[in-house]
Amino acid sequence: MSQELEAILALKQWNENIVGQLKMITEGKESFKVQGSDGQIIDVPKKHNKGIRMGVTIALEMIEKFPVEINEKPQCPECLSYVDQEELDMFCGFCEDCNENDEE
Repeated sequence: MSQELEAILALKQWNENIVGQLKMITEGKESFKVQGSDGQIIDVPKKHNKGIRMGVTIALEMIEKFPVEINEKPQCPECLSYVDQEELDMFCGFCEDCNENDEE
């Protein structure tokens, strides 16, 4: 697996985790707490709960759909057909059909 694909998969996993956490916040009914710089836990006044949930909802809408789609098989850049990675590697990044057309 390429380093690029590993990085994308790691980002996708991070995104799924964050989206799950944000959904729990928007769906929850509990009051919010924050941790101060000294480590002390502080209750957020209830009057701020609605604003916090609205902010989290906006953030969720912005990041919920991961911007990269990963297909099981890569596409040939010439004809856009899905082929095995081994075929692309064998023919310098193109499928066998496009490679044959290029040689003619």
